[in-house]
Amino acid sequence: MKFNLFLLLFQLTISLQAQIKSISGTLVNQNDGPLSFINVLVYDVNNNYSGIGVISDENGVFIIKNIADGIYNIKFSALGFEEKTIPEVNISSNSQNYNLGKIILLESSYMLKSVDLIAEKAIMERKIDRSVLNVNSMISASGGTALDLLEQTPGIIVDRQSSSITMMGKGGVRIMVNEKMNYLPNDAVGDFLNGINADNIDSIELITTPPANFDADGNAGYINIVLKKKLDAGYNLNGNLSGGGGDDGRNSGNSGFNFNYVGERIRLNSNYAFTFKHFNVPVNVFRNFITDTFEEFNQLNILREHNRNVHNFLFAIETDLSEIFEIGMNLNFHKNYFWLNLNQDSFSNGDFQDFDKLNRTSSNLWQNYQITTYANFNFSKQFKIKFSLDYLDYVNRQPDINIIQFSSSKEKKVESLKKSPFSILYSNLDVINELDNGFKLSYGIKAISSSFKNDQQVKNDGITNMTFSAITILEESNFSGYLSADLSLNEKLTFKGGVRYEQIISKVTANGQIEIDRNYGNLFPSLFMGYNIDDDNKLNLSFTRRINRPSFKDMAPFFIYVDERTAWTGNPKLQPAFSYNFQIDYYFKAFFAQLNYSKTHDFIAQWQSTYDEDLDLHLNRPLNLDGREIINFQVSLPINLNSWWSLRPDMIYSNISVNDSRGEEEINMNRNTLGITLTQKININSTTVMEIFSNYNGKTINGNRLVYPRGSVNMAIRKKVSSALTVTLNAINIFDTQKNIWVTDSPNIYQKINFDFSDPMVSLSATFNLGKSNLKTIKVEKSDASSRF
Repeated sequence: MKFNLFLLLFQLTISLQAQIKSISGTLVNQNDGPLSFINVLVYDVNNNYSGIGVISDENGVFIIKNIADGIYNIKFSALGFEEKTIPEVNISSNSQNYNLGKIILLESSYMLKSVDLIAEKAIMERKIDRSVLNVNSMISASGGTALDLLEQTPGIIVDRQSSSITMMGKGGVRIMVNEKMNYLPNDAVGDFLNGINADNIDSIELITTPPANFDADGNAGYINIVLKKKLDAGYNLNGNLSGGGGDDGRNSGNSGFNFNYVGERIRLNSNYAFTFKHFNVPVNVFRNFITDTFEEFNQLNILREHNRNVHNFLFAIETDLSEIFEIGMNLNFHKNYFWLNLNQDSFSNGDFQDFDKLNRTSSNLWQNYQITTYANFNFSKQFKIKFSLDYLDYVNRQPDINIIQFSSSKEKKVESLKKSPFSILYSNLDVINELDNGFKLSYGIKAISSSFKNDQQVKNDGITNMTFSAITILEESNFSGYLSADLSLNEKLTFKGGVRYEQIISKVTANGQIEIDRNYGNLFPSLFMGYNIDDDNKLNLSFTRRINRPSFKDMAPFFIYVDERTAWTGNPKLQPAFSYNFQIDYYFKAFFAQLNYSKTHDFIAQWQSTYDEDLDLHLNRPLNLDGREIINFQVSLPINLNSWWSLRPDMIYSNISVNDSRGEEEINMNRNTLGITLTQKININSTTVMEIFSNYNGKTINGNRLVYPRGSVNMAIRKKVSSALTVTLNAINIFDTQKNIWVTDSPNIYQKINFDFSDPMVSLSATFNLGKSNLKTIKVEKSDASSRF
């Protein structure tokens, strides 16, 4: 009996062993290099995990034993690589060992909460509420500034004349640094970004549809500058030095460093950058005045010599006082010193023999510091309270002296002396409560108090011109509250909805007389929906209502003399603009498409040319127009042609229409425009990479101004000398095509302005990285930014 039972068990064992098989293979990268520590997991045909899996060894080899007969999907995954699946591997009694041969995995990237373990990020990443420009992946960024980077970003147009920025055709962009709001006025944003060293930036986030917890101001949305920092335990120091020049005497350079320290309870981050630029800007202006009393043709030939020194310093410290309580402080200091020497020849009615000559000297200082203090109470992963208190102090001094030598030999002196100090104090409280079943509730309150003084004195030969001289004071308070809810119905469908209420009390006085006295409140709803069709297809929908408040500089009666008939000035009668924004995003693997519609009432159009008959002056100033509608369609498809050559084309088609009937002339303008950006990356060898960047922005409109096409081609080569040193050679605007041409064509004025802010340049930069890491354990979590809806 025992012998028969033993025989039966032996036969059963032999029978089972005959059915057990193995699966093997070798994992390699695009360059045929072995890939170790890759997960190899076995799923059934319904994609249910079988519980069987192994990790590839140091040679990339894997073998899975004890596989019973059946049909399986074999999945390969690891951080930094695209997941790959070999479907329907059929294991039968006909084969004992199933060899899959060489399997190639492509590099990819993932966002981690605390550490970045990345093979190489894509230049542009698309998230549910923002686009992320990964600066580390842009070779041509080295040696430039944040403003240069934005000029190379799809959907962004930089106006170098006014240092203003439009995003997806809309102005009113707000700036954050490391997700901390910077409350500089809109007209100072360009100069601030022009002083942030690109080599100090990790990424730039473009948030076109901000949720309810963001301030409602800024029709275009937010730009978040994420500076480099390394969060491994220990310290890290990196820095850069660059310089370059062009054949017209143009030269520029910058330097900077980042120092980070992460201890058991204390975290430090410091960032300093210095930028200098010297360049000559030729400007040509052609104008034709037609009024009831006269007609005149003018031509202005101008040469502007620009010099700029910019300092930016950021220091942040954070400490954990207990398991649930942390406090921190950020200090941001910005100094921008700009001096200008301008020579202008003015010709009238085609007379090129007798002309007026003007020389202007200007010495401008923009300086501010901002202190942010905050306290976070992390009672649990589900319940958090955040409190912050911020103070911003800003000073602007802008003296201009104009000496005019008329053709009649008469001489005149026009002085414009301007001082604009202001301060902002704001505080906010946020509560985040994550409930059961994927439901998250956020709510908070904020209070902002602003005080601004503009002292403008204009003198003609020592006599005060009262038309453009005034002491203007702004006092404004903003009280707001918001409620936002996130709901995940299932793994595919997610909702986020919110509403924000803001009450504004604003008062403007000029020379003691009340010019503006407003007290108004508004609701700003926002709604988002995300639908994961499958692993490769995703769809996002969003709606927001926003406001664009005029900056105080736009409202203040500043004065810039051009000639006896022309001046640039502000407009104290500007009203806030309200917009409704709709957006649809679609993703299919690396392919991205976006459709955006925006309608704005009382649109604020910058630098509109008008003729004031009472003053007998041609004025360039911001104006409210009745409305503006924008339709944007954007597509992006990164292409890997082979293991060493990749392309990233981005295309934006826009239809912009502007209408206004409140002025002396009715405006109805409509324009279709196309923007194309192409980035090519070529891996020459394991340590040398070349990048070719080209962009084109088609003809478009800004209010009653027609803006002509422009574009550029840049080329950069980066050499990794060692693990701590990298050198980059950069050729900028190779074909000298980055020119600016504006045209205004109205019944009273035809004006064409042609100016060139960007001649071809070559720069050489070097970056270094030194650090000591005590990293022992990594906990990988999904980042807040990538999961935010």
